[in-house]
Amino acid sequence: MSGSSINKFALFLKVKNIIILASLILGSQFAHSANVQDSIFIQKFPTKMMLKPFMAHNFMAINYDLPRSMPVLTFKPNNSFDFGLGLSYRWFSISYAIGVFDVGDPKKYGKTTDMDFVIHVFAKKHVADIAYQNYKGFYISNIGDVVRNWSDTSPYPQRRDLEINSVTLNYQYVFNGKKLSYVSAFGQTEKQLRSVGSPIVGVTFSYFDMHSDSTLLPINHNKKDSLKPDDHFVTGNFICPGIKAGYAYNLVIAKNLAIFMSLVPGMTFEINEFYNKDEFKKPTKDGTRKPTSSLKANFQVHGRFAAVYQRDRFMFGGSFYPQYYTHKLKEAGFSFFTARAEIFFGYRFDAPKFLRGKH
Repeated sequence: MSGSSINKFALFLKVKNIIILASLILGSQFAHSANVQDSIFIQKFPTKMMLKPFMAHNFMAINYDLPRSMPVLTFKPNNSFDFGLGLSYRWFSISYAIGVFDVGDPKKYGKTTDMDFVIHVFAKKHVADIAYQNYKGFYISNIGDVVRNWSDTSPYPQRRDLEINSVTLNYQYVFNGKKLSYVSAFGQTEKQLRSVGSPIVGVTFSYFDMHSDSTLLPINHNKKDSLKPDDHFVTGNFICPGIKAGYAYNLVIAKNLAIFMSLVPGMTFEINEFYNKDEFKKPTKDGTRKPTSSLKANFQVHGRFAAVYQRDRFMFGGSFYPQYYTHKLKEAGFSFFTARAEIFFGYRFDAPKFLRGKH
């Protein structure tokens, strides 16, 4: 199955040499929902707006596993710390951040260009995420495991040609959503008053495209003689619909502090196409290359964690949103880890009268 249409979409979205992070949090709770949710468990702030400066960082790691041949290879980007500002009112929140400085020295870890765009929807019983990521430029973070006598003072092997595009759609149904507030943990236009938990079920769809100019394996690795042609992955795409189920809990401590935790594992049914270095170089008689294709069952898990201290006007806290996927080739495979960590300070103030209406 070809990924050309998705690649065109990725090229349309990509902005060269600019690091952009845009997060848009939307909730489908309408004005009348205040009468539906349980006010014993959730406090609303219908006349308040919230301003939120924050600092964030996106993590990513791609592990290439050749179990019979060599240790796992881990590719990481050298992306930035981001600073931004968010604004929330009732069910609507928007935030924007820009990359300020790279985490590692570009001379040692290389340079990464990246784009992260995320939309979150937090309604009473419905949670949804739409995410797009484009990263180009990685380094092999554990090169000492696969190359003899490698020195930590040397620059890490850099793959400026390695690029990934990832599109993820997630939906979760929260059974106890009238009492459990996702907004209190991630939007702060509500406040959780009592501890409560809820089972969760959901569906997911992801597209993962990874391509490079040559084999991912370093030239001077220790296991050259034991490798097969299929071990030399060059490019491929992975389409993964799936189902998942888990649990969320918001623990309220001493009235103003709440710790939110959710873990939702699941199973995906993957359709993939990929080329090794021989397939990539040798076209068939009609001028096209024939990829290896397969249908696999894989594992994934999504988590959400937050700790928020809220008073009437001021608040502060942090959140962590990790995701983990596996992708299988033949004997080899990938695991793809991505996460976003954020710390913030917030201030509530009265919304303009034209927004407050009758409140």
